[in-house]
Amino acid sequence: MRALYSKKSRTKKSFFYLTRLEKNLSVHFRDTALLDLAVTHSSWSEGACNIEHNERLEFLGDAVLELAVSSILYDTFPNLDEGKLTKLRAWLVNNNALNETAQTLDLPTFIKTGKSIAKNHHSVNSNCLEAIFGALFLDQSFCAAKEMARKAITKKLARLNESGIIPEDSKSKLQKTCLKLWNQLPEYSTLNCPQNPDGDFTVQVFVTDGREACGNGRTKKAAEQDAARKILLTF
Repeated sequence: MRALYSKKSRTKKSFFYLTRLEKNLSVHFRDTALLDLAVTHSSWSEGACNIEHNERLEFLGDAVLELAVSSILYDTFPNLDEGKLTKLRAWLVNNNALNETAQTLDLPTFIKTGKSIAKNHHSVNSNCLEAIFGALFLDQSFCAAKEMARKAITKKLARLNESGIIPEDSKSKLQKTCLKLWNQLPEYSTLNCPQNPDGDFTVQVFVTDGREACGNGRTKKAAEQDAARKILLTF
């Protein structure tokens, strides 16, 4: 069993490995303990008591990131209405987008998980990234978190500006595809999947020609989007 992970047991030496992550993030934490906590998944305890993990930071970071991206989009696209801004924000901060950003930052290398959780898990990566935003907000300021968010979405925004097209979400794309091909809508079914880590929802989508796909997400809506994205890859 690992030694209990507490503030008292943290030492400066134990955070040396995080300096590379700070470099990847292009930030320097005043309190490295916050960054260490942000990369500690709840499974790390493996049953031990009183071991801190990143779920509270994830809760905070989710709100910080949403506000940061909302602010950036509000300033960047003065002519877009609320509906289009909402769609664009969802495209930038959904689980798939956060996981892609986490991969770019090599974040999975630094996440501490227990043996029960597969390394480089999609939702673990995205949740951990949100926790880092929460940690940076507490360590420095909202402005610092907003700047990190700006760096994370810059490339996607550049592609958007080049195309001039606001990306359509996967469920809408799949719906249009199915109506065009068969004049019928896809069907979604929520599954009970106990082996799925973090209590994520698992949703299965079916289309008329017999194709199906499963998606995961922290909410049912996110899982449906993930399922739709996966089945669209088969067309």
